[in-house]
Amino acid sequence: MNITEILPDTEEYAITRKLLRDVDFHMDVKHLTAICNNNIEVGYIESLAMNDIIEWTKKKFGKKTVTLEIIKTNTPDSSAEMKTLGTIEGSGVLRRDYNFDNFIAGSSNKVALASAIKISRSQPGQKASNNFLYIHGGVGLGKTHLLHAVMNNLIGKGKNIAFFNGSEFADYILQAVNQQGVSYTQTMQLFKQVDALAVDDIGFLNNDSMPRVMREFKAILDHLISGGKFGLFTGAYLPPDEHWKLIPEVATRLITGYVASVEVPDRNLRRDIIENEFAKVGIEVVQNVISFIADADIRDIRTIQEICHRLTVEKDAGNTLDIERVAGVLKYQHIKTQPPDEQIVTQAMERMEKRISLDELKRKDLPKELFLIRNETMYELVEKQGISQTSVARAFGMSPQRISMIVGAIKRKQVTSM
Repeated sequence: MNITEILPDTEEYAITRKLLRDVDFHMDVKHLTAICNNNIEVGYIESLAMNDIIEWTKKKFGKKTVTLEIIKTNTPDSSAEMKTLGTIEGSGVLRRDYNFDNFIAGSSNKVALASAIKISRSQPGQKASNNFLYIHGGVGLGKTHLLHAVMNNLIGKGKNIAFFNGSEFADYILQAVNQQGVSYTQTMQLFKQVDALAVDDIGFLNNDSMPRVMREFKAILDHLISGGKFGLFTGAYLPPDEHWKLIPEVATRLITGYVASVEVPDRNLRRDIIENEFAKVGIEVVQNVISFIADADIRDIRTIQEICHRLTVEKDAGNTLDIERVAGVLKYQHIKTQPPDEQIVTQAMERMEKRISLDELKRKDLPKELFLIRNETMYELVEKQGISQTSVARAFGMSPQRISMIVGAIKRKQVTSM
């Protein structure tokens, strides 16, 4: 949730609501976490807003006590600022460009982000609940980005990590199992030498086909836990899920620490990602096009990035990125889209049997009689046709606040005349 869901919309809190509008807040039982983006937000909460935020959170959730933790995403512990670097062992390839600073947070992933940051701040030697992280969710939702961000952070602190993708981890263990004596011991020695084990997508482990691997994995997890080392894992499901055939001893150990999910991005997060992707390549795209993409039925972040890349290619080829062209790209990707706002409003006006077109009502120099017709049409679109004020606003080229004022004025007038 954001600050507008905590502090009331009064003049007293107007500045606070504005300054902290980009801070993500997450409530877990009696613990409130504030995920800040910069030192200004952190300092403002600590020096001026903490008590108000706690008091209003207690009222909102009916709690007698609430604790507030402040987390800054661009933490000073980022790998770029560390001098002594650790190493990566194993077959996995670390993405150095994945960090907390370029991870875009929203309601669908902010708990996972907060958990990943907490792990990054933890120290070896602590209990597993502080040093183990398991992130679960579908493909292309950010699990790998967060895993690599944690690893980059730990390497920046001089920690050595054994990193594998799921299938490669299973192959590594199988190879060790098939070896004898000294060769087996030397191969498995890796997990005793490192400070952390990271496995991206443990779904390849299956007790039916790999019972020995499962037993070895349990032994590795026990070593990590007893040694206060880090365990970093991702997967499509929670380990006890029936999709997997993990032995109970492995399943319970995997989720002994922080457990968080990443889910399908909502419209706001999709929009933030789209804007970020275009900003990275220096392309300006009009807001109605960005809204059109964000309204489409896109279920994962990776697909959003692929679409933005295709549109960047179109732009580089000299093509205009209008809604028609974007719709063509989305159709090529087999993605369902919402009809453009102008189309929705035009179709509704036809059902209302309006004899004047949308284009005519959008003119800047409307005479008084058309001005009244336009306002009445907006009212009917919202109140009788059930079209959102945002869609009507985009169709008429106005702000949603202006539409709200027009609709509200007509409603008040109708009540007065009754």
